[in-house]
Amino acid sequence: MPSSHSATVTALATTVGFQDVYALPTEHPLPDSRQLRELLGHNPPQVAAGALLGFLTTTIVHLISQDLSCVYAKDLHVRLACLNVAKCIPTISSRIASNDPEKSVAEVAEDLWDRYDHEFGADYSGLFKALSHVNYNVRVGASDALATILDEYPDTLQESLATLFSLYICDSGVGEDMIDSGWLGRQGIALALHTATDVLRTKDLPVVMTFLISRALADTNADVRGRMINVGIMIIDKHGKDNVSLLFPIFENYSNKKTGMVVSLAACYECSSWNLEWYVMNV
Repeated sequence: MPSSHSATVTALATTVGFQDVYALPTEHPLPDSRQLRELLGHNPPQVAAGALLGFLTTTIVHLISQDLSCVYAKDLHVRLACLNVAKCIPTISSRIASNDPEKSVAEVAEDLWDRYDHEFGADYSGLFKALSHVNYNVRVGASDALATILDEYPDTLQESLATLFSLYICDSGVGEDMIDSGWLGRQGIALALHTATDVLRTKDLPVVMTFLISRALADTNADVRGRMINVGIMIIDKHGKDNVSLLFPIFENYSNKKTGMVVSLAACYECSSWNLEWYVMNV
């Protein structure tokens, strides 16, 4: 660890470990959120850092309450400016947190979302950025939130799929250092497609399956590739029975191409239902 980083951790540990966080001396500046995040990764100071975060949160709430007291002002522009403060509470992060894989976090965030009656509207571009976040829980939360929004706004589904496909292409390939730094983003896209399988419409199936077969099923990262295969299986399980004539030609057409991948299809009718078993292997 660099000496400057060690100094930061040591200073913060002293602050939160040996000072009463509710009576910090005015000459000792409070650490910012970035410094606290660094400290939270180190034991034993992380417990004390958590306490300080609680203190800072309480302080912020107090300041917001003071700002919102301006709604009682006589002047119109003051009341409007006051209400605009409430709009600064980020809805994207709240919606992602409400889909956190940890139930305790999701419940608190959901309560916050319901309490303030947040709505996304049709602009949820921040969710796409969160799909490539370094933390897995954020990627999961963003993918679940995206599926929920697409269910509420189905007219945006086609554009959202196009965005996901474009992001996948941008995150593909390796850099000059031969490191595949974009695999986290591609994993996030796989998570998003998996959660969105329930809201896909019939007209969306061909483009999604074509994307999977032509690109995603051959992803160079094993984790991403496995998740993309699961997306394809999920689509077939949910939509295959009613869309045999739509999906089968896509597989059949691709299996006839010499593209470095062999797609083996086996279709059978059993009890008047259509089951498709398919396997993908690199050659």
